[in-house]
Formats: sequence, C-alpha cells, structure tokens
Amino acid sequence: MKRVVFIASVVVVLAVLLTGCGKKEEIKETWVEFTSKEGGFSVLMPKEPTMRKQTAPGSVEVCMFIAEYPVVAYWVLYNDLPGKVADPEKALDDGCAGAVRSSGGMLLTEKKISLDGYPGREIRIKTRDNIIYTARIYVVGQRFYQTIVTVPEGMDISKAMKKFMDSFKLI
Repeated sequence: MKRVVFIASVVVVLAVLLTGCGKKEEIKETWVEFTSKEGGFSVLMPKEPTMRKQTAPGSVEVCMFIAEYPVVAYWVLYNDLPGKVADPEKALDDGCAGAVRSSGGMLLTEKKISLDGYPGREIRIKTRDNIIYTARIYVVGQRFYQTIVTVPEGMDISKAMKKFMDSFKLI
C-alpha cells in the first residue's frame, strides 16, 4: 500500500512538473535561502518559491515549493505516510521506477545517495517531451522529500542545479 501511494505521489508530481515547459525566457536568478519549519528543511532557491498542495491518490497530501520559469523549474516536495516506511531502499527503487513509467521516458542515470544518514536516490530521466527531469529523493522516517529540477534537453544549468540540490538540508 505504501509503495503504491509513493509511486502515485511521483506520478502526480510528474504530471504537474511537465505542464508549462515549452516557452523560452531569460532566467534571472536571485538566490534566496528558503526554510520550511513545517517541512523540516532549508534550501537555496533561485527566487522566492510559491507553495502548492496537492492530494495524491490514497489521500496523501503533497506539499510543493516551486521556483518556476517558463522553461525551468526548481521544486522541493514532501509528503508524509501514515507510518514509518518498512523498507526505505525498496520504496526508493519502486518510486524511481514509477517516475520513469509515469513520464513515459527513459532513465538516464540512477545512483544511491544519502542525506544525514537517510537513504536516497538521484535520478535523471529524459521524458517523452524531451524534458530532463533530475531528482534527489530521500526517505526520512515516514516522510519523503524530493528536490527536482526540470529543464529542456540541451539547456545547461548544471551549476545552478548543483547549487540548489547540494543546499538542501534537514532542520
């Protein structure tokens, strides 16, 4: 059940992420440190994010903080499950596979990572719409965190993406 809810959460997020990725605009970044006390994290974002909440299948509320431009988006998401995840590594494997399936794309890279001793995955997916989706996903107790950047294929924002991804901290 938990695995299904997690995969469903990833599917919901991908559907939201892939909307609006087609316009071109110069991206002006003014980095700000954003902290969510409720979410238990801090992160550097290229501008002040907006917050959205969405209910995923299984009545799981996903909190999203988004710094969005017409062609690039920086996201931090988190959602809680009703209990501790029994097997975080399996949940991460299933979540990554679900993200690839739901995007209709192909997995470019996947590697095991960690954050403060908690397991995670970093994945890159090329979607069927030629969007590169890079995510770091962590399981912290019963909470799933995702830091995500979406960018059109061929657009290099690797320095900004690294700055964003590496700045994510649990508080």
